[in-house]
Amino acid sequence: MKYIFALILIFAAVVGLGFLGVYYSLWPTSLNDKAIVLSDDKLSLLYEIELERKFDAAPDEFYFGAPNEAIRAEAELAVNAIISGAIKKLIINPQKSTILAHFKSTLASIDHFDSEEKDRALFYLERVLDIVDVNDSEELFNVWRYGFPYGWFIEA
Repeated sequence: MKYIFALILIFAAVVGLGFLGVYYSLWPTSLNDKAIVLSDDKLSLLYEIELERKFDAAPDEFYFGAPNEAIRAEAELAVNAIISGAIKKLIINPQKSTILAHFKSTLASIDHFDSEEKDRALFYLERVLDIVDVNDSEELFNVWRYGFPYGWFIEA
């Protein structure tokens, strides 16, 4: 009985630390680091994403829009600032770790949004990663969003 209780306690501690953001604060951004080739075409695509309206309804993408115009404008401004900062940092140091470190340091600016807006923001940040040929966030987005690297379990 003691072993079962100990396992439950350990599981609760692991989950609790995830919800408290401990894993996110410790999560490395230099996993599988690589250089990014930042061509003019890629920069152009990044600037285009920055100009898009991001939080309008897009039912085909399962996003039904921000609850009101004030939230839409605030969320769009925050995500555009993240993207703009990422572009500037990538021009200086085109590395996978550079963009992931930037995302890690700036995602707190959208912590207060509802889950739908957080997911929509990640949709655009994933598009940014795709443009610069970074295959994934090395679970950074899952750890920020859900407190745990759930992608590891899906792959297993």
